[in-house]
Amino acid sequence: MFGDCTTNDYDELYSRYLDNPDKLLDLAEYDPGNDILLDLCGGTGAITKAAIKRGAKEGSIYLIDINPRCPEEYMGFKIEIRKGDSYLRIWKYPLDIIRLNTKPIEFSKIICRQAINYTYLEATTKRVYSNLKDNGLFVFNTFVKPQRLNYKRYTHKDCKFTEISLRFFKFVYHIQMKRSPYFAIDFTKFKWYTIEEFIDALYEAGFEYVKIKKEKNSLYFIVKKENEKCQSGT
Repeated sequence: MFGDCTTNDYDELYSRYLDNPDKLLDLAEYDPGNDILLDLCGGTGAITKAAIKRGAKEGSIYLIDINPRCPEEYMGFKIEIRKGDSYLRIWKYPLDIIRLNTKPIEFSKIICRQAINYTYLEATTKRVYSNLKDNGLFVFNTFVKPQRLNYKRYTHKDCKFTEISLRFFKFVYHIQMKRSPYFAIDFTKFKWYTIEEFIDALYEAGFEYVKIKKEKNSLYFIVKKENEKCQSGT
């Protein structure tokens, strides 16, 4: 997803799109004193950074991402904020969501920020379900149906950008370019899912509680793994 970008480049390139990580933490009702958090497809670590700033306990945050450069750069991040290594446990192998169940960890909160469309949805929801504690929350954001062809040139935060995207059936091919004050570019491909496809995958995985919030072009899913007592209605 990063191409030749550094994590700082990526954050700046997509600054118009990236939601405030605190918003997703709030939707997940994140409790830094008690929650075990998985930052799924954590990328540049915005969720993890925000959770640490809220006072996350040592060893309570895990990050996984397909790009091996993310964990490497995260080592510098941990030193920079002067937190102990145990604050950030990183799974260093590339993201293969099928292997998520090889770690005997149950998370109380799993958050996927701006990345669910890069995963194999059915496999992801099943592994999330199996690694989530009873009454735990899975929160992720995505977008409404993209245009078939999109071309924009604009200025954002005193920087000039160009973006081009093409939707071909279920796939979106996207180029994001920063033209000034310095040049940076990223090319990515992801899959577009309908709301119905998300809901079907979540129900198939075992989830029964799904809440959806829509804000402009963004969709927020708050999904709860209810325990057997809740599921039976007793």
